[in-house]
Amino acid sequence: MSKIYDVREIEMPAEEFYTLQNDDNYEQLQAKYMDYVHYTEMRREETANVLRRFIRIEPRVHAPKTIKRILDRQTNGDPFHFDEIRDVPKSGMQYSWQVLPPIFADKITIAGTFLVEPVNQHRCRRTIHGELTVRVLGVGGILGKFAVAELVKGYGKVPTVASAWLNGERV
Repeated sequence: MSKIYDVREIEMPAEEFYTLQNDDNYEQLQAKYMDYVHYTEMRREETANVLRRFIRIEPRVHAPKTIKRILDRQTNGDPFHFDEIRDVPKSGMQYSWQVLPPIFADKITIAGTFLVEPVNQHRCRRTIHGELTVRVLGVGGILGKFAVAELVKGYGKVPTVASAWLNGERV
């Protein structure tokens, strides 16, 4: 099991930043900075207390040859994608997420929480906590290390995306 942990301070009020996490325009800008090929909300389900979002993400894969071969073999050469499910409570500034991989779905689990806290009235702190477990004999360690590194690298771009948004950049 690998821990996923990332903390970033964002030059934006906490409530504003948290609200943007469900804004299609902001998410498309974030997808651009994350170098995703496609980022699509598949559907939303709402209850009185929770918004559940189903998102399909097709990242541009910048992986070592070993990992690319594994992905190509497992996806039959189709573009690699994964689905993310977010359970966003209608109050508070924390949601849970899980990733559903298209390969080894019964052997890989990725899940965690996304938390936004105010630092002051103009700045917030975004914290990601998660766990990734890969139970694939022979390649689990390689896949796990690569996945965690890619997640944290992407999370590191969030302050830049937020700044671009505040400066009026849109996709």
